[in-house]
Amino acid sequence: MGQTEDEYVLTSGNYIPNEYVADVKERLDIINDMDNNELNEYFNKILLDQNVIDPKKTGLGFVDMRLKTYRKIAYDFKEVDDKYSFFTLQTSVQIN
Repeated sequence: MGQTEDEYVLTSGNYIPNEYVADVKERLDIINDMDNNELNEYFNKILLDQNVIDPKKTGLGFVDMRLKTYRKIAYDFKEVDDKYSFFTLQTSVQIN
């Protein structure tokens, strides 16, 4: 966590299996391209969808971050080896 004059900057990172990189990147790109109305509709659709098998794969956490921060999510994947990449994401929250 960092701070500038007018915002808190939140950064997180973790290892991710390389086989999931393309899927996570695709979900983040779709979510980043949505406006707030589309995000709200998508969020509610996921919550009401009884057919979601694995809620961890919906991207709901990413949508929630976008809705609460009103900012796009910056991200990066650095391949570590043939099995893992290091995934970082960053967003910010405006102060007042």
